[in-house]
Amino acid sequence: MLDLTEVIYRLKQEINDLEDRKKEEMNEVAERYDREIDRYKQALVVNLELNEVCLNCKGNGIVIEYDGGYEDRGTSYECKLCSGTGRAVHAGNS
Repeated sequence: MLDLTEVIYRLKQEINDLEDRKKEEMNEVAERYDREIDRYKQALVVNLELNEVCLNCKGNGIVIEYDGGYEDRGTSYECKLCSGTGRAVHAGNS
């Protein structure tokens, strides 16, 4: 009779060890990316607060929309976000 119980036990243990190591490494990677993302989010908040130009029209006061046609020169209209001023609209001072 062929007894492979020890081999089977070792294989199961190796699988469990690998799964545990995988979880640890995935958590480490996730934490590293979360820290990096947080840094970018903080930088974004600071830059949004300092920005003086409307993000929608990029300070032009007008927005041009294109329908994608070959000869399309676009349709322009006054920016609805900044009411055509070109200035940034921050929360609380629109």
